[in-house]
Amino acid sequence: YLEKKLKNKFVNKINLSAEENADLYRSSKIVFQKSRYNEITRRIFEGMATRRLVVADRLPYEKKLNYFFEDGKDIVLYECKREAFQKIKYYLKNDDERERIASNGYEKVKNLFNTKNIIEYVL
Repeated sequence: YLEKKLKNKFVNKINLSAEENADLYRSSKIVFQKSRYNEITRRIFEGMATRRLVVADRLPYEKKLNYFFEDGKDIVLYECKREAFQKIKYYLKNDDERERIASNGYEKVKNLFNTKNIIEYVL
């Protein structure tokens, strides 16, 4: 749906190496996430780590995505494909707002989800 609506603004690649994946994120303005099984995926963290706006599907409350990220502050959430399309269109036209949210997501990932904090949490 999004590929059809956004045409050449939508890139969908699979089986990328880690370097190719990072290059794709860095060359993008928005990282789009649609989970298959209502899961929090690494794409959310990777997109934010490259200081890109992440537009992700709203997960069930028990998945706790809202525990980590706030909609409209450091991530943009959507309910359905039409809403995803509308939000992507909006943020492609509103650079300052897109970059503000992307920067907030980047700071959150950098400060909270780094190796030191994760190891301390596991220990």
